[in-house]
Amino acid sequence: MSAFDTQGFVDSLKERISNPFLFTFSWLFVVWNWKAFGWFMFEPLRFSLKLERFQYTGLELYFWWPLLWTFVLVAFGHGLNNFSEMCKLSWNRLYDLALKKFNLKEFVAKEDYENLETENFELKSAIRELKNNEDKKHTEVTEQKYKVAALNKQLQELERKNSLLATEIDSLKKEAKVVYNHEIIELEQDEPEESNSLEEKSLLSALIFEDSEYEPGSTLKLKKNRESKLKVILREALSIISEQTLRIELYDSEEDKVVLSRYFDSTVFDNNNLSFKLPVEVNDYELHIDIIEPSVIDGEAISIESYAFFIDTY
Repeated sequence: MSAFDTQGFVDSLKERISNPFLFTFSWLFVVWNWKAFGWFMFEPLRFSLKLERFQYTGLELYFWWPLLWTFVLVAFGHGLNNFSEMCKLSWNRLYDLALKKFNLKEFVAKEDYENLETENFELKSAIRELKNNEDKKHTEVTEQKYKVAALNKQLQELERKNSLLATEIDSLKKEAKVVYNHEIIELEQDEPEESNSLEEKSLLSALIFEDSEYEPGSTLKLKKNRESKLKVILREALSIISEQTLRIELYDSEEDKVVLSRYFDSTVFDNNNLSFKLPVEVNDYELHIDIIEPSVIDGEAISIESYAFFIDTY
């Protein structure tokens, strides 16, 4: 057998002997059968002869009695340990009651005293650290209060300047109103001519529904949940060079959203006339007609003319 196998056997044996049940059974088995073990150990014969002559010695090996007593000792052994602990606790309680009744002082062990001193020192260090942190926080709070006071002062100065600016703006508005009232007569005289020029510049000539023309801002009577046929008439064709487009949008004012949006270029117009169908579902629609073209700056679509009509259903 190698050294490694021997060491493994020894470790396994130690593990089994360390088991409380196996250790107790082994000990009781040897004690109960002490005569047989003594004969095997001290009889001056070879082991093979001992095995042959053992049956003639009249000695017996008992197995069940050691096993039974093993169960008894294992079962009640822990109870005895607990009983000793209970006795120790009871004695300590009686001892404490006696010290308390006769006002006697108990001596503390040196080790316990040193532990208490160490704990007391650690607690004092922690208290000092907490106090230092509290002082730092107090200093930070004081600095923040100074900053807030400075900011409040700046805010008051800004409010004062804002008040002065508001007064100056009111004065300028009054001056502008005087100038406006002075020139209003000239503007009123030029107003019809300007409206005529705007009317001439407008591309939209008319919006027609059931042979009736409607101006921007007027109300159209349409049947609910049906498609109504409308016609747009332009004074002149959309500019192909400027890439002009006619946009028709149906806007739900109650939901505040566009429910229909269509785009038409010059290719779909017939002699500047455009017929289209409009589905109407609710009473709070608005019809928006816009003439849009791309911006020369960023190319985004911008509205150059916009017209709004209201829709009433029945």
